[in-house]
Amino acid sequence: MANNSPLDTRRVVLRDVGKCIYCLRSDIPLSEEHIIPFGLNGNFTLRNASCETCRSITSAFEFDVLRHTFLLPRRTLHMKSRRAPQNEVPAIIEMGDSRSFIRIPIDDCPILLILPIFMPPAVLDDRPYQLGIQGTGNFFMSEAREIAKEKLRKKHGGPGKIKFNIRYQPTNFARMLA
Repeated sequence: MANNSPLDTRRVVLRDVGKCIYCLRSDIPLSEEHIIPFGLNGNFTLRNASCETCRSITSAFEFDVLRHTFLLPRRTLHMKSRRAPQNEVPAIIEMGDSRSFIRIPIDDCPILLILPIFMPPAVLDDRPYQLGIQGTGNFFMSEAREIAKEKLRKKHGGPGKIKFNIRYQPTNFARMLA
């Protein structure tokens, strides 16, 4: 019986490509490539599908998104990781003119998720083509924000404001989707 759990960790090889899917080179050593990043519980892979140069480029922007922008949602959803999980998140407590920098256990943090909103491809809405990706804004989601902030204030910081600095690079997210 197949395990259809979203946390199913079985690797599924879809095919052997035989050339880098990014630069199309086939005359160099190739490695496997996840279709959906491993850190988003991606199990589907392509064998012999990525050269070292392209793999290091994709790895860099995936690392940024998975370890920064998606850190809190991934930890909450118990998604896979090849590295030891972070147990604390840096935060700033502001009370009046004073600022304190602290580290808060990740299990005490609210779930924060920021996603870019992109325009459709120019060919779909008849506007002139422009090089690059055009964004129109951001979608921000947080669990019961005020309840989470109040819980944090009581446990870590008193009456001040608690702020998190979540690194967010919409271009890296777009590249990961592509």
